[in-house]
Amino acid sequence: MEQDFDKTRILRNPKIIAMTTLDIAIELGLAPRKAGPHEHASPCPFCGGNDRFRIWPEKGDYGAFWCRQCQAKGDAIKLLMEAPSLKLSFKEACDRLGKALTGGGRRRGGTPRAPAQRKAEFTPRQTSAPADLWQAKAAAFVETSHQVLLKTPDQLAWLAERGITVETARRFRLGWNAKKRYGKRAEWGVEPETGIDEKTGEVKTLDLLVLHRGLVIPYIADGRMMSIRIRRPEEGLDNRYHAVKGSSTAPMMIRSVNPAVRGAGAWIVVESRLDAILIAQDAGDIVNAAAIDSVSTKPDEELTCELKKSLHILDAVDFDTAGGKASPWWTEHFPQAERWPVPRGKDPGDFKKDHGGDIRAWIVAGLPPGLRPVPSKEVEKEENQTKHLEKERAFDSTPRKEEGESNCFIPKAVKQKVQFANLRKPEEPITLPAPANRSEKDENLTPYIVDDGACEGCGAQLTLYWPRRGSRPPERCFKCLPENPWKGMVTI
Repeated sequence: MEQDFDKTRILRNPKIIAMTTLDIAIELGLAPRKAGPHEHASPCPFCGGNDRFRIWPEKGDYGAFWCRQCQAKGDAIKLLMEAPSLKLSFKEACDRLGKALTGGGRRRGGTPRAPAQRKAEFTPRQTSAPADLWQAKAAAFVETSHQVLLKTPDQLAWLAERGITVETARRFRLGWNAKKRYGKRAEWGVEPETGIDEKTGEVKTLDLLVLHRGLVIPYIADGRMMSIRIRRPEEGLDNRYHAVKGSSTAPMMIRSVNPAVRGAGAWIVVESRLDAILIAQDAGDIVNAAAIDSVSTKPDEELTCELKKSLHILDAVDFDTAGGKASPWWTEHFPQAERWPVPRGKDPGDFKKDHGGDIRAWIVAGLPPGLRPVPSKEVEKEENQTKHLEKERAFDSTPRKEEGESNCFIPKAVKQKVQFANLRKPEEPITLPAPANRSEKDENLTPYIVDDGACEGCGAQLTLYWPRRGSRPPERCFKCLPENPWKGMVTI
């Protein structure tokens, strides 16, 4: 975001005696507006966000700031030093604020060294279910919107594009709110609060509860309505997911349908609830899923307890800058955690919708060998019968005659095997070209390699996944490799 600004306006303006972060924002031309009794909102001078930059002029000695989008935060001195259009030195910032330098001024080669801070121990927050009145009103709203969704083909088609079936929508009671609605907070058991009126922009006491138009995503745990989030379909929104007032802040936890996995198996952590629902649909028998709603949100007490006793954790938050910065926190507090983003796209929904990705194969490839699923005896028996039938049909009844040869019958499977063997190239494994939104540096951080191939036995098209430190798996599908079908990771 470009700003028409000269730093001498701040350094040499004698009319400004006591400067705060609000005064600096005004001088930067950000035009902050009041967003609460002690809070102002404006565009971010760092990332250019529309209104996610928050200013608290009364906090501390000179105020504070924080951007909810790029996570830039600090006090007035930091804003003076790091604003892209300003870039004051530490001494200039202190002189402008009238703050005396301590410790002998600047050290050589940079700003004064900040005192080392002891890393705070993580204490998970406690969450609870909403009041009974709120749960009753929320359950009625969810059921009404769910019936509307089942009669709205366009929204069902949108879910199908993301890989979510009608059966899954029924299971998780997804719904569709066709128009924006308002309700009395008192009727939902929610206390009024002071905020900005959407129509007038004035600070007033809000006694209405807003139900935005969009896809309704409830979280129901043990028969209790914990929370409701509505995904708004409008483009260009800073906050597309709206949490209905009164909802619990507990993260969405979808435990596996397999009792063995539910006890002490593996967990996968994502941001979006729709991604967690998609994972539960495609791989709910091999992994537990948790949606934390935001990359900056940390697990609550219940989820922390489940993660600590799990054998493996896949950190699959969005593949972006914020997700990369948050990854070290998970490995620091959970030694069994591993960064495991989707091979292509930003999140599991994009991987499924835009790239036709196999969610189950991606998850299985990230699990340790001991946690990967083993085919049952019934599945092995069915695969062996199918393979036997394919062998019986492998002979081609059409005779083949070449120069110098007599008529003969050549098995069709043999011809396919020879054909694909000739097409194979003994090259080193390479990764697929990175999408436009991934840099070469980010691509090197992906802990596995993805490549296409063809089965040596039947010729089926394959997508292969294997760890970057491991070796390329054999190019055989599950049907042609029954003795060890989970060696490496190969999907059709």
